[in-house]
Amino acid sequence: MRYIINSYYLMIGYRDHPYCLSNLYSGDTFFFDSKEYEMIQRCNGTDDIDPQSFEPKEKELFDRLLQNYLIRPSNDNETLSDYQKYKLYPNNYKNDVQLSITGHCNCRCRHCFVSAPHAKYDELSFNDCVHILDELAGCGVRKIGLTGGEPLIHPGFKQIIEEISKRRLILSTLYTNGLILSDEILQLLKTYNQSPDIQISFDGLGTHEWLRGIKGIQNTVIDSIRRSVKHGFFTHISMVLYKDNLNSILENIRFLDSLGVKSIKISPIENLGEWQAYAKDHGISHEQAYEEYLRIIPELLQNKPQARIELGGFFIYDPSKDLITSSYEKRCSSRNQDHYYLCKSLKQSFYINSNGILYPCATMMNDENNNQFNILKRPLEEIFDDEQFNFIAGKTAADYFNENKKCSECEYKYLCAGGCRAKALLDGNSLMGIDEQTCAYFKDGWKEKKDKLLSSLLGDHD
Repeated sequence: MRYIINSYYLMIGYRDHPYCLSNLYSGDTFFFDSKEYEMIQRCNGTDDIDPQSFEPKEKELFDRLLQNYLIRPSNDNETLSDYQKYKLYPNNYKNDVQLSITGHCNCRCRHCFVSAPHAKYDELSFNDCVHILDELAGCGVRKIGLTGGEPLIHPGFKQIIEEISKRRLILSTLYTNGLILSDEILQLLKTYNQSPDIQISFDGLGTHEWLRGIKGIQNTVIDSIRRSVKHGFFTHISMVLYKDNLNSILENIRFLDSLGVKSIKISPIENLGEWQAYAKDHGISHEQAYEEYLRIIPELLQNKPQARIELGGFFIYDPSKDLITSSYEKRCSSRNQDHYYLCKSLKQSFYINSNGILYPCATMMNDENNNQFNILKRPLEEIFDDEQFNFIAGKTAADYFNENKKCSECEYKYLCAGGCRAKALLDGNSLMGIDEQTCAYFKDGWKEKKDKLLSSLLGDHD
């Protein structure tokens, strides 16, 4: 019998992961060893395959590929499409990029960390965007999150979506303030078979407009949230906490949940960019946020919203899995510390600012005009090979403990695993320095307080 790889999977490889199948529509990538891949390559519609002749492990893999629809029985004269045939990229694996196409915005947000109200960063030209897309496609970066500034105000936005689709790239997330998120734009995404998560910024009933710097926009944003949900997009809300909306978290969660959004992420504003002028009078500490989280968790769990709720890294409730977690708490151990990466996302993700400069992530962006990592001046393949660019991506928990004696002796070291590298920078430390916020979560007793509360509400929990 003959089998074939399903038409929505591509055979690709990277220098460090040469044997992969990648989903054409989601960008999800599966990794195999050379022997497993030999079997997969035989699923080409022309080779006869007898699954009963496989060794037990091969048969188990084959059955799993069938069950997960990565392969299927082939029809007569059916062969792989050209775009499915194996392609090896010249660089190590990177799959996901946040691309800021403009530093301009139609809001005047008081907390903007890229200072868009003052147009601190410029806008990529359409030709620059096309060049970047070619570089991304040439290095096997398949998933793109478009951000800004406000990406929808870019004059070439519609053409950029077309160019993304031409290259069989995936628009994974569209970050927007919602002011001009129209039916036309949402239909445009559908026309090009793009189904990104739509992340809309909304900072609370009665408090959104002050923070965004424009009166009268609250209902416009709410209408955009409804519109995104109606069109069937996975709609995610990003809400930042400050003094004025701290005590209305539950009210806003209930309201947004009633609109049908799938996810709500709530975090205190970091003292960056524009917010430095307002933090003294309107800012809150993470300790104030934690106190409020502890106060609202009982009612939150009693009412059980349909949306996934993330209260910073402190508390995550996922109703789809009936799971309560915390992104502060890792799964490092003495056994895996040599292989436990400090930031797993940096192994596959990175950020490009609207001036063309690459950073490991958006939070690590600085004011240096570092053309060493400028994709408009240097091939992406070369930047990916630069040891300085990859410095933190390859660091493990063991590396971190070796550089931080205080942390290596801490009772929470495997739960913390160094925390967040970007937060360490924000604290004024080095990339391998201490993340004070995550450290305080453990050492100041916040984890203990939360666990005690959850135990009283739920008994033992995961």
